[in-house]
Order: sequence, then structure tokens, then C-alpha cells
Amino acid sequence: MALFSGLVFIAALICMLVFLILIVLDFIKKQSPKKHSIYLLISFGVLIVSMLLGASTTKDHKTTTKEVTVTKKVNTTKSDNDNVAKFKSFMDTDPSASEFLKEYYGIKPVSDQSVIWDKLLANKEVSWTGTVIEPMSTRIAVITEDKYDGNNWATIANSDSDAVSYSMFLRNVPNAKEFKAGDKIKFTGKLASRGSNLNGYKSQWDLDSVSVQKQ
Repeated sequence: MALFSGLVFIAALICMLVFLILIVLDFIKKQSPKKHSIYLLISFGVLIVSMLLGASTTKDHKTTTKEVTVTKKVNTTKSDNDNVAKFKSFMDTDPSASEFLKEYYGIKPVSDQSVIWDKLLANKEVSWTGTVIEPMSTRIAVITEDKYDGNNWATIANSDSDAVSYSMFLRNVPNAKEFKAGDKIKFTGKLASRGSNLNGYKSQWDLDSVSVQKQ
């Protein structure tokens, strides 16, 4: 419809120019311009109608696009809310570190993991148990007990295995050197950054304000 009204607009504009020239020639030849004046008025009327049709088509298109966009936004928000509510209920069960990570990495779509992190998990205090991978100067690399296989952090970090995603750095631990690889510990801290378990991209979690004790 928009294309048709555009073609009519151009044709009417050309006709107007032609009849204007003919009217001028009529005056030069001292002939009556009445006939050409009528055609000029008809062309002008067609021009106005084509402009109105074009404006109406554009308005309808914009309205349709806006409605589609609003519907998509509502559906996405509902999906986010469902996953957030479900994970909030799960956290109320006080899951272990291993249970927590399995549930978190199972969230679909994966983009909702970011939503849940922002709304529920960032800076959240947790109390979990794990096994020391390796003590460092002021931090301890820890892994869930079911994933510990005796490897140090360098080996795990370069493996791109699930062990990376089930590992945590307990940061700013003043007595980190008191622990050794294989120690089973209980720790409490605030989630500072989230890990990832995507194909080709796996990373550990970070916790701050940590207190650590051997089990």
C-alpha cells in the first residue's frame, strides 16, 4: 500500500508540473487556460489523496511494531520471574555447595543465570563445606568434595573440566597457610563473583569476608 501511494504521488506531481507549463504556454499564445487548469486541479487532488494514504499506512505500521515489541517484553519478564522465584525457593532449603552449583548451572535459558545472580546471589552470605585444592598467600582454592581428585589449581585451571566450575577462591584469608591440600573445611563468606560452566568457558567462584575452619 505504501509503495502504491508513493507511485501515485510521483505521477500526480509530474502531471501538475506538465499542466503548469501548458497553462503558461496558453497565456503566451493568448489562449484560454481553462482546460489545463481543470487538469491541474485534478492532479493536485490526487496528490493530496496519495499523501493522506501514505501517512495512514506509516502510522499503522508503527502501531503494529510497537504492539509486537511490548508483547515480547512481557513474555521475557515472565520467564525471568519464574526462574527467579524457583531459585529463591531452592535457596530456602539451605543447599550444599555441590547442590547449589548443580542447580545454578542447570538454569535455562543460560541468560537467566545472570538475572538470578543480580537479583538473589550477589554479595549473599553462604556457609558451605569443601576440600582445599591449594592454599595460597592470602587465599585458598577450594572445590566441592565430590569433585576433588588431588590435582593442584594449575592443573585444574588448564583442564577446562567441570572441576573449574565447581571450584571457589576464598579471598583475603589471613591464615591461609595453616591449611593444606586435601583438608576438609567449613567456610562462611559473601559471594563476590560467579562462576561459569559453559562449553569453552569455565571459571571459578569468588568469596570475600571469609571465615574458615577445619572440619
